Amino acid sequence: MKRNIIGLMLTILICYGQLLGQGIKFDETNHNFGNVPEGPPAKHTFTFTNVTDSALKLTYVKASCGCTTPSWTREEIAPGATGKIDVAYNTKGRPGRINKTVTVKTSSGEQPVFLRITGKVEKVTAEAPPPPPPPAPKEDIKTTVHFHKDAFKLDADAKAELDKFVTNYQAQKGSSITLKGHTDSDGGANLNKIVSEKRAVKVKDYLMEKGIPEGQITTIGAGETELINEEKTTAEKRQNRRVEIVGR
Repeated sequence: MKRNIIGLMLTILICYGQLLGQGIKFDETNHNFGNVPEGPPAKHTFTFTNVTDSALKLTYVKASCGCTTPSWTREEIAPGATGKIDVAYNTKGRPGRINKTVTVKTSSGEQPVFLRITGKVEKVTAEAPPPPPPPAPKEDIKTTVHFHKDAFKLDADAKAELDKFVTNYQAQKGSSITLKGHTDSDGGANLNKIVSEKRAVKVKDYLMEKGIPEGQITTIGAGETELINEEKTTAEKRQNRRVEIVGR
C-alpha cells in the first residue's frame, strides 16, 4: 500500500516537474496530433508562463531529430508574462508513428523541461492523374460544286472550291468522303441518274489527282430526286445540277 502511494506521488511530482521547470510553467508538455496525412507539416504551439520573480529567456530549445523544427520567443519574458514554442514535424516521406521530444532550458538554470509530440502519419497514395479529355468531335467538311447544262466538266469556280475542300480535309486528317451527284429535272429519270453518277465520278477523279486515296471516296448518283428549288429560272436549274461533297 505504501509503495503504491509513494509511486503515485513520484508520478505526480514528475508530471508537475514537466509542467513547471526552469522557472516556466507550460499549459501542456505533451501533444498528440492523432492521425495526420503525409506531406503537410504537423504543427503545434506550446504556451508557457514565467512563474519567477524576475525576467528570463529561453537559452536552449532543441529537438530530438532534424525532422522536428522548433521556433520560440527570443525576447526576455517578464514575470507573469507568457511565451511560446512552435513545433513543426516534417511528415513528408515519414509514414508511421510520431514520437519526438524538444528539450527546453531557460536562464534560470533550473531543471530542463521536455516537450513531447506524438501521433501517426498516414501514407498518402498518389492519385492517378485524370484521363485526358476526349478529343473534340470532328466537324464534317462540306462544299458543293455546280455544273453547266448537259456538262460533266469542272469549271474554274468548281476546281477552286474543290482545292479549298482538299486543303481542309487533309488538315483535319479526314478518312472518308461522300460525293452525291444531282441533276435538274430536264430529261428522263434514268438518264439523269446516269448523269448524276458521272458528275460524282468527275469530282472523284479530281480529288484523286490532288492526293486523296480512292479508297476514301464514295460516289452516289441521286439523279433528279432531290431538287432544292422549283426551277423557275435558269439559275435555279443550275443550282440543282450539283455534286454535294461531305468529308469526315
